[in-house]
Amino acid sequence: MKGLPMDAVLEIEFPVITKGRIEQDAIEYARMKISKTLLHSSASITHATVRLTREPDPARDRPAIAEVTLSMKGRVIRAHVGAASMPEAIDLLDARLRRRIEEANDRRRALSMRHRDDGPGEWRHGAIPSERPARFERHVDERELVRHKSFAVAHQTIDEAAFDLEALDHDFFLFRDERSDSDAVIWRFEGHYGLIEVDPNASPTPDTVADVEQMSIPVPTIDVEAAIEHLDVEGGPFVFFLNVETGRGNVVYFRYDGHYGLIEPAE
Repeated sequence: MKGLPMDAVLEIEFPVITKGRIEQDAIEYARMKISKTLLHSSASITHATVRLTREPDPARDRPAIAEVTLSMKGRVIRAHVGAASMPEAIDLLDARLRRRIEEANDRRRALSMRHRDDGPGEWRHGAIPSERPARFERHVDERELVRHKSFAVAHQTIDEAAFDLEALDHDFFLFRDERSDSDAVIWRFEGHYGLIEVDPNASPTPDTVADVEQMSIPVPTIDVEAAIEHLDVEGGPFVFFLNVETGRGNVVYFRYDGHYGLIEPAE
């Protein structure tokens, strides 16, 4: 779609839903920015909705909230930002949406190139069908730590982490909570989200758009081997712990092939 004239940006129709005092200029600006991004994207987008919210509380540092939801080839892409002003929020939303679409395109290309010759019970990261497969029940003596991933953990709000969780289609998401400046995990929990923090009393109760339940679950300070033992005993999908060697939040989890995975922040 590249090379379209600038006046073509209004050809994509989508609702802009508002809440609070939103100027008409902000609505038109959001429509122009998002339309341009969608038109110049190579993705097949079937539906889009933009939400602009102005929070009435004057004490909030970022009262302007902008959100977008896209349907793209059967997948849902979301982006959510907050800012001091609505034009700033719209600019941030547009930049984040471009990144979300690029990530989804990269993921689709990677999946199209992936070999499909896995043996029984094998599953490769990213190979997610329309429904999540049941975890392969591998005997405990056969389980191994087969994936160890380190990455830079971003400082985020809880809402931003929830949207990243959905956009990346993960079961859980490790991030650095900007309220407490400590590692935390958010995950899907009984129709909403659960949140585990190293010290839930060190920061105020979350003020979130997403439906998030702050869990009072102790976070043990142990090594990876002990965390794997916890995982085997508890049988849950993951264990969030403070690595005794680094002092940072790590996650050990069951992969769909029945082996273990480990995620840790890059130093």
